[in-house]
Amino acid sequence: MFQLRSAILVLAMIFSLASFDTLSRAQDLTPGNVLVGTTDNLLTEYTPAGTKVQVLQIPLWGNPDFDHARDVDMLPNGMIAVYNGTFNPVLSIFSPRDKSWTNHAVEGWSCVNNGSYGDVAGDLRYLYVNDMATYLREAKGLIRFDSSADYAVSRFGIDTEYQGLCIGYDGMIYGIAYRWTVHVYDPTTLQRLRVIEFIHTTTDIRGLCVNSLGQIFTADWDGSIRRYDKDGNLQKLLLASNNVSDMDLTGDGRIVVGERFGNVFLTTEALDSFSKFYAGPGDTYVAFVAAPLPVAAKATTWGSLKASYRREGKRSK
Repeated sequence: MFQLRSAILVLAMIFSLASFDTLSRAQDLTPGNVLVGTTDNLLTEYTPAGTKVQVLQIPLWGNPDFDHARDVDMLPNGMIAVYNGTFNPVLSIFSPRDKSWTNHAVEGWSCVNNGSYGDVAGDLRYLYVNDMATYLREAKGLIRFDSSADYAVSRFGIDTEYQGLCIGYDGMIYGIAYRWTVHVYDPTTLQRLRVIEFIHTTTDIRGLCVNSLGQIFTADWDGSIRRYDKDGNLQKLLLASNNVSDMDLTGDGRIVVGERFGNVFLTTEALDSFSKFYAGPGDTYVAFVAAPLPVAAKATTWGSLKASYRREGKRSK
């Protein structure tokens, strides 16, 4: 691991009323609803039944042909974090209160141009993204931003190219290394603790969540949503569709999953059945809306809060 200062590009992008649709009228996000991102750089709030509530335009970063946003996470402070871009991405942070964006870049950070790759996950202090080796940008591994230190950056897992990641409700960092291999990291030392091989699948894992018991949920490229024990032994499978890719998990066991063809699936940890709605053509990435933590609570540890606050486990996302 080595430390470096992020090259921070702070762009206070305050959009017009038209740019924010209903969000521009200061309509609050509703806890329990779902944020769904699409490859046209729109982020839409839906009810679980699929009713559109409001729309946010994510600022385009780079070439419109391929530099679309890739993932979203709602942070404990009420901010929205977006993995924004492909070969030269930025971490975009939206403040619902100020209706403004800030963007944070890292030298050498990039993502392979596959719509199902790229994850962002954040907790009370840190935000994490995956890094992949691309032409002229050969760095790889996982990147941690420290929001308490002007988004200073730490790199770890630099010997591996990760397709996605999540923060588990157990507090660990999980990186999707290759197809059905996952690496688990200590969030304090950033040291790799173990490797999990998911021997019960022959398809790529594209989305990942982990609950407080250490049970692992995956969104697989064959369209299945799977539950494993902490060691990677299959417990349950639910076939949803083709090419599911991104997912999020709440502390009370609700799961939302995005898909390559624009559908959004909702289920629970039991994986008994699902409901779905259509959010538009192309890849969808997802996150649950959660109420911001009270100011007093933000000084406590994440472990003590995970039962009451939704923790995204992603690709995590």
